[in-house]
Amino acid sequence: MSFTLRSVSIYNSGGDRRTVKFNKSGLNILTGRAKTGKSSIIDILDYCFGRSECYVAEGVIRQHVSWFGVEIERNDDLLFIGRRNPDIGKRTSPDIHVRRGQYDDPPLYTDLHKNITEEALIWLLTRFAGISENENRPLSGTRGPLQATIRHALFLCFQKQDEIASRNRLFHRQGDQFIPQAIKDTIPYFLGAIDEDHFLHQNELDDAKLSLRKLEARRDAMKSDDDRAQARIRRFILDARRVGLLDEDFEPSGVEEALEALRGVIATDIQSPTIVYRASDVIVRLENELRTLHRQLENVQNDIQATRHFVREQSSYSREVSEQRARLVSLDLYK
Repeated sequence: MSFTLRSVSIYNSGGDRRTVKFNKSGLNILTGRAKTGKSSIIDILDYCFGRSECYVAEGVIRQHVSWFGVEIERNDDLLFIGRRNPDIGKRTSPDIHVRRGQYDDPPLYTDLHKNITEEALIWLLTRFAGISENENRPLSGTRGPLQATIRHALFLCFQKQDEIASRNRLFHRQGDQFIPQAIKDTIPYFLGAIDEDHFLHQNELDDAKLSLRKLEARRDAMKSDDDRAQARIRRFILDARRVGLLDEDFEPSGVEEALEALRGVIATDIQSPTIVYRASDVIVRLENELRTLHRQLENVQNDIQATRHFVREQSSYSREVSEQRARLVSLDLYK
């Protein structure tokens, strides 16, 4: 779970490139006067390794550099990552270029173009570094699972001058929001306290929990079906007691006894002419009452219609009487 830093490059907009190379073994030390960009190396590496914002200090570098480039090596595998320097007033750029394979020198300025996203870059670097599938699951709280990536590994690799001198911070960016918890969640993996077998067992546990949830859901469904079936059996028992097929005092001690009693009822040759007769008699009586009510309703409707007709005729007769009376008055024949 490692790789070697091979070089750091900067490109200006004119196409010129300046590259600082590192030895593959031993200790590499950068020296130089103040304000020459030594401290910016970590910020360039951080940005090229997938940090969402560029924290290279405003100054000569940000004013003249167009692209940053970093070469890393693992065994005989080379990977170049280039990121465009954000425009003035912006904190990041979506333009990221990667090239993988054997080559002699970093790409030319004209070869730099976007061919990968930031998220894909992080996963590429994570796999390139040899960080395998992993996941930290908080035992409490509302935090979701966290997977260690190259971004978390860098907290353990970098230290700026103020971080080295700090009494309260040991790791890179430990003072940033949420970073201490991310370090705490992922450091067991990087220290080897949690290996791949742990995650294999975790996946097996997840599968077992999923199977358990399915079995519990099946059990609950079967219990619900059983409750409904027992309720139906209870209704059948009550109906059988009500119509005299079972003793009124019969109360089964369990489902099996109730089913046995119902089987006996089904096997019995039921002769209930009285019950059938009474039921038919009730139906006939209700039908006769309904016909009577229909006739009464029809008579009432006829009476209403006749009354309305009489009212209309009466109104017409009253108008005719009034007209005749007015005619007689005009002839002085009616006083």
